[in-house]
Amino acid sequence: MARTSGAKGRGSKARSKPRGFHLGGIYELFARAARKESSAAEDEFEEIQKKAEGFIKMCKDAAKRTKYNGSVPDELKNALAFLEWDLSPEEVMAAAQLYAVYGFVLGLVLVPILWQVMGYVDFTSPGTILDDIMNSLGDPLFLFPLIFPVILGVGAYFTIYSYPVSLARSIFQRDLLPSLRVIENIVLSMKLVPNLEKAINFAVEHGRGFLARILRQMLWDLQLGVYRSAEEGFDHIAYRVGRFSAEFKHAFMRIRTSLLESDDAKRYFLLDSALREAVDGVRERMVQMAASLYMPSIQLFYLGIFLPLLLFIIVPVAAAFSPGGLLGNPIVMFLSYDVGLPLLTWYFAKSILSKRPNAYVPPQIPDRLVKDYERKRRNAIIGALAIAVIGVGVSYYLHLLLDPSLAKILVSAGVCPPDNVDACMASMPQDRLQFYAQGVDLTPYVLILGVMISLALAAAYYLITITRDKLRIQKRVMTIESEFKDAVYVLASRMGEGKPLESALDAVSENMPESHIAEVFRRIAYNVKSLGLPLRDAVFSPQFGVMRDLPSRLLNDAMRLVVSAVELGTELAARALASLSEQMRNEEEVVKQIRNKTGEIAMMMGTMAFLVGPLVLGITVALEKVIVSSVAGLNIPQMNTEQLSGMGQMAQFFSALNNLPKQQGPPFPEWVFLVVVAIYNVEVAVILTWFSVYLHDGPNVIGAYQKIAYALVVSTVLFAAATWGSMAMVSGMMGG
Repeated sequence: MARTSGAKGRGSKARSKPRGFHLGGIYELFARAARKESSAAEDEFEEIQKKAEGFIKMCKDAAKRTKYNGSVPDELKNALAFLEWDLSPEEVMAAAQLYAVYGFVLGLVLVPILWQVMGYVDFTSPGTILDDIMNSLGDPLFLFPLIFPVILGVGAYFTIYSYPVSLARSIFQRDLLPSLRVIENIVLSMKLVPNLEKAINFAVEHGRGFLARILRQMLWDLQLGVYRSAEEGFDHIAYRVGRFSAEFKHAFMRIRTSLLESDDAKRYFLLDSALREAVDGVRERMVQMAASLYMPSIQLFYLGIFLPLLLFIIVPVAAAFSPGGLLGNPIVMFLSYDVGLPLLTWYFAKSILSKRPNAYVPPQIPDRLVKDYERKRRNAIIGALAIAVIGVGVSYYLHLLLDPSLAKILVSAGVCPPDNVDACMASMPQDRLQFYAQGVDLTPYVLILGVMISLALAAAYYLITITRDKLRIQKRVMTIESEFKDAVYVLASRMGEGKPLESALDAVSENMPESHIAEVFRRIAYNVKSLGLPLRDAVFSPQFGVMRDLPSRLLNDAMRLVVSAVELGTELAARALASLSEQMRNEEEVVKQIRNKTGEIAMMMGTMAFLVGPLVLGITVALEKVIVSSVAGLNIPQMNTEQLSGMGQMAQFFSALNNLPKQQGPPFPEWVFLVVVAIYNVEVAVILTWFSVYLHDGPNVIGAYQKIAYALVVSTVLFAAATWGSMAMVSGMMGG
């Protein structure tokens, strides 16, 4: 169990102690407020801890079986200290070492299985196994399976070793902006009341992320007597955080130094410089993280588009020479190109997104905010099914209507004259007749492409229908988020003039009459003046509160700060709200710079998914016909002993290639290849569109569904057009 898990109960008990009211009453007011979000960061970390329990148990069991006496990298030590796992670095390295051996042994087991599948060795005849191996040693393809033990062994080692490191780095990068808010709240509280323990308590209660979690742990340890003072614990946290973030460490040091200054001007200067260094450091770090995503995104393009293109081109050749026609097997093709490659592309895209700085989380709209959502979703399902059925039916009808006879194909291709087509067909060899029948007839493509377009339209209709209203609400909430900082500034200005809360709320509506945030503040004022609700209930009440219809984490956190500040009185509230407005502007600037860096990459990947990928893959289907026709006549001349000795390993490779049994005729039906490529086109369009949306906007599920809906239709139609046009051109030339 992690340290945090064990201390949770102690912290809850400590927080239950009664406290009296004083100038720093914001802390008590907030502590008495019942809100579930106060432990959001802790709950999220506990979820990570639960997921890691299996990994921790595996490492401890492995350490009992084997000992590790080598050196331990510092990054692993820092990661385990950051995660607070009850796990030593030596136990992780012992597990990596042990499972590397297991992976190598598993690879050795796979080698003979692959040899059996590839036809090099027949283990059902034990007497011929040794002869089969000796006769196959000169074949490079025979030695290829030997790479699997190395891959599995090295892969298992680095997977176990890097898991804590990558997880710690991911948590740190994800929580950079929430942790910056923690420092901002410490500075805000220190300006109001120069008491470090109260400032940390205030920031922890309002904050989330790894910094809020370890500061909460520090407060618990302080109450248990682990630290003699809050300043001592704060210094310890400063150096601990400094392992990952120098800017946070320096900000902590300046905050700590401000307590030594008796002059308010110097104290404010130190606090402002601490905040400025933290903001600048986080901005620079997050911009660099965003810029570092460019090359991995290019690699994703090569993995998702360029590599499959090359593989699809060489499939016919590889299928013609593969032992037993293995690569030409439709099941093998489907598993390789429609399961293996998309999974690899998705995993790589997900690993890139894990390195994206989590600067902004778009609001997620619950179903309850959409009127009659369940009815609309049922109608969307019925409509999608109707589109699919009608589209498939029309495609099948056109398939039957356009199906030509062999005589019509020969006449339209100019092979036989219209008035003597029967005699022409009688004099033509049977294999050539079959070639024309399969080479020029495009009617199977009408059915296959029609079905693909119909299914794409059905899926797009469903996605657009169920997300249309949610997208409209999401845009409204995001507009309110962007307007909130200006509204808070107006609120602070009016309260700084000594005006009561009701007048300050009305002033926001007067200064920003056309804005959405003005409507929110008018509702708050109505709840306070007409319903007689306290400000906190007017904002957060489950029945009447305005936040009930604003599912935004940003607004929720900001409004809690506003409510807590207003409860202190007009003067302190004005100062707190002015600082809050400035904080939100700083964070908005960081988000803008992140989007500027990721916008170009996201646009490029969207273009690949919508335009380049479908066109390239459609043309590839036509190239397959040319290659299939050419590979049937491919012949590599045999070489004598002198030629082999003079040309070395390359000649032996070609000789072995020529000795492999070639397929007679096409290695697989053309429609099989078309279906495989069409499915891959849809999969890669979905993956790249999802990647581009998450890269630019963050985890925006609603926006991703909308973009995927359009990508499905556009990519499928372009793929069908490119396939039909290129196939018609190639078939016409081959027929002539």
